[in-house]
Order: sequence, then structure tokens, then C-alpha cells
Amino acid sequence: MIRTPRRRDDGLGYILVGLGPRTDAVWLAGNAIGLGLTLAAAFVFPGHGLIFAYLAVTVRLALYTQAAGWPGGEYFDQMLRLGLVAGFFEIFADYVLVRLLVSGRLVYLTRDAVLLESPLYMPFAWACVTVELGYVSVRLYSLFRGAPWGAWAASLVGGLTAGVFIGLYEYFAFRAGWWKYEPARVMIGPYCAAYIPLGECLMFLVMLPLLTWLGQRDESPSRRAFSGGIAFAAIILVSYVVAYVVLEGLP
Repeated sequence: MIRTPRRRDDGLGYILVGLGPRTDAVWLAGNAIGLGLTLAAAFVFPGHGLIFAYLAVTVRLALYTQAAGWPGGEYFDQMLRLGLVAGFFEIFADYVLVRLLVSGRLVYLTRDAVLLESPLYMPFAWACVTVELGYVSVRLYSLFRGAPWGAWAASLVGGLTAGVFIGLYEYFAFRAGWWKYEPARVMIGPYCAAYIPLGECLMFLVMLPLLTWLGQRDESPSRRAFSGGIAFAAIILVSYVVAYVVLEGLP
């Protein structure tokens, strides 16, 4: 029997199914909803930021859950599951940022239910962010995977986009009264410790390798998402620690 050579994108085939203008529209809609409600909390309704945090998360989750059930919605199905698992395990990374750092500590400003040190909405917010920022690398790879540099370019753009995107959101979150950071050695304005966007850049820089590794595992979609969520939560923590050490030094 003649064996067909394995394609280089075999490991990512499960996540590339159905990507196209329809998934682009869902992604754009989700980002527009999140940004619009965040801006409303930051600039239009001062003092009422908390309700907009929950509203932004709830509406985007509903959108991505609906899209996950459509034909060709495999990306949203897999990444939403992965993001939810990662989001709940990310509360331990939040604990490190809130309690264990010497400088640049994360300070939540809202008074609502908490999980360890994180507001109740935070795990779900991480699920949305995982879907939205992960899409950049995956979609670019789907367009350029025929090129030898496709994976590298998609990962680099995805990581840089995450760093810039989160840097802006940190400012809006500060204005909305959601959270802030204590003074650090390297700050972006008075509102954001620079290790945060650097950490986001690092964690999404390795999104494609993570998804490739998951695609090569002989697991059901549910188990794959669970394994990926735990792995990504660990990547989140390591990325923040590395970024912190690079910019702030050892505690």
C-alpha cells in the first residue's frame, strides 16, 4: 500500500474547518460588542462599569455558543471550550498577580462575587479573549499555510496583536473602574504595568504550537479542549512570570 505523505497542517486541520467570511463576521461582531460595551463603561456611564463587564461577557459568550453550533463552527466550539477551562484555571495566575508580586500588583476595583482573588466574570472573560485573540493566528495560518513561513508569520502577528490589544483594554478597564496596577518599574502610563501586555504577547505567540499539539493527540473534542485549557492556563501563568522577570527583575 502506498502511504500518502502527511500534510504539515494535519495537526491543525480540526480547528481550520469552516473558517471563512462567516466566521470572520462572527469574530468581528464579538470584538465590536466587547469594545463597544467596554467604551461605554469607560466613558459614557462612569460608576456603572461592573454591569457592563458582565454584559460584555454574557453577550459574547451567547454569540460564540450560537456560532459553535452552526455548520463550520468548529473553531468556536473548540476554542470556547478550551477558553472556559483555561479561564477557570487562570484564577491561580490571578492570585499570583494580586498577592505574590512585589511591584505592579493587580488590584481589582469592583465589589462582586470572587473566585479566589478574581471577579466572577473573569473566567468567562478569558474564554472570550481566547476565542478572539486566538482567531488572529488561526485565521492567518489558514490563509498562508501553503507558505513555508506561514506558521511563523501567523504566530508573530497573533502575539503582537494580543499585546497591543490588551494594552489598550487595560486603559479602558482602568477608566471603567474594573482594575488597575500598582506602580511598577516599567509602566505604560499610570494604568498598566508593562509586563501584562508583554505576557499576553508571549502566551498567544505559542497558540498555534499548542493547537497543533492538541490536534496530534488521539482524544475526543471534549478531552482535547480540557487538555488544551489546562495547558493554556499554565502557559498564561508562565508567560506572566517570564514577562515580569524580564521587565521587573526577580521578586
